[in-house]
This record gives sequence, structure tokens and C-alpha cells, in this order.
Amino acid sequence: MRDFSKQIVARARVMIEPYTGRITLRQLFYMLVSEHLLSNRNKDYRKLIAIMTHARRGEYPEEYRLPINCLADNTRPITQRPYWEDPEDFIDTVKASYRTDWWDSQERHVAVWVEKDALSSLFQPICREWGIPLVVGRGFASIPLMWRAKVTLDEKTLVFYFGDHDPSGLNIQDVLGPWVPLEFERVAVTYEQAETRPFIPVNMGDPRAPAYVEEFGDRRWELEVLSPKELEDLLNEAIRSHCDEAELKRRQEEDADIRDRMEVTY
Repeated sequence: MRDFSKQIVARARVMIEPYTGRITLRQLFYMLVSEHLLSNRNKDYRKLIAIMTHARRGEYPEEYRLPINCLADNTRPITQRPYWEDPEDFIDTVKASYRTDWWDSQERHVAVWVEKDALSSLFQPICREWGIPLVVGRGFASIPLMWRAKVTLDEKTLVFYFGDHDPSGLNIQDVLGPWVPLEFERVAVTYEQAETRPFIPVNMGDPRAPAYVEEFGDRRWELEVLSPKELEDLLNEAIRSHCDEAELKRRQEEDADIRDRMEVTY
């Protein structure tokens, strides 16, 4: 095992630990690039893939092995019909699932729209904690997804958008507008957040590239250029700015009290 690989695994372990199973290999790559341990090149990304594969397969010495589930991969789900051990187990699940819509007493509703499925595992716990919808667009959203968003999100909803800063990433919001006629607020990634960070050259084959280059130059940035901590903080701050937290807490406590007093028999 080379010293370079040892250095990468040791630093990756520290970076991953607070987010085990919630960040992707691409996010880890940008975190290592930001510390100048890797260069922002496909060649170095392929090196990281190989190193992390060996580390998770247990092919390195003991101290340089990583848990096989330390990184997220949301693109290959496993689906399974739910089941319970007995009726009591099912009843406990139903009671624990009881929630009202905490936001129906808020002045404004909010939702999160993220361009990349790869980042959904980072956003899901936060959206669940606040009780707000998360929409994963996977690039330019399909017509069925836009229709579902339109019927799910009411007219009071402010949508926090997280996407790449590139010709297509900036255009996605414009495409969504006629289909999902709600107010969108780009939280990340913005030019101001990205301009001093590792970049990728603009693909001039994109028909939207000339207009983009005229405004921003020939650099583009993926959403993963922001660290997981930065993305979490940006999302929490955006939600908090449109939330009466005292009212939200009251609704949460009310639901918890009902769950504690709930009696279900069979």
C-alpha cells in the first residue's frame, strides 16, 4: 500500500465519520480537493474510486480499512415489502408514525428541490426533522415529477433550490417555472459561494454555454463543491428564516402527547 493511499484513507475516515452513509464519493472527492490532497481532474477522481474500493473491500491493512457502508449510493435502491413480527409490532409502528402537518399553521410553507439524487441522503434527515417535502429532480425534471410537485406543493410554498452552477443547472429553474408556478429561491450553489473553489471547464457543446460564459466565464461548479456541513447549514438557515419555531415546537409537542396517549387494540 502506497503512502499516498494511506494519507487519503486516513483523511477520508475523518471527513466521513460525521456523515457515515450520507455523503457520496463525489462529495468526498471535492472535500479532498479543497485540502489540496487531490487535484480537480478525472484522473484523480479515478484514483480515489480505486483507493476507496480497496479500503471498503478490506484489501488494505487493518488500520486502513473503512466500513463498507461509509458512503451513500442513492442510485441503486433495494425495494422490499414491509412486514412486522406480530400485531403489537405493527401497532407500535402506526403509533410512532402519527404526525400532523406542522406547517399548516405557518404563514408560509417551504419545500426543498435538489437537482441531484446523490445528495438526497444528506438532505432527507433535515427535511424530515423540519417536516417539509423534499423533491429530487435528477437534472431536468420529468413531466410526471413536475405534475406531482404541482399537485403536492400548494401556492403558499417557497421552494429552496439546490443545484449545479453551470449552463444547464441555472436553466432548470426556468424550465420548472411554467410547470411548477411557485416561488423558487436558489440557496446553492451560487457564483458568490463557488467562485474561489475548484471548478470544471464549461462544456461548450451545451447549447446554453455561450450565454453562460458571457456572464460567468468558462468555469462551472457542481453542487458537491460545497461541503456537507455547508449544505446542511445553508438549508437549516433557509428553513429557519421562514419558520415560526415556537409554533412548530408547539405542534411537535402536541403530536408527541397524542402518540403517548394513543391506545390501539386489535
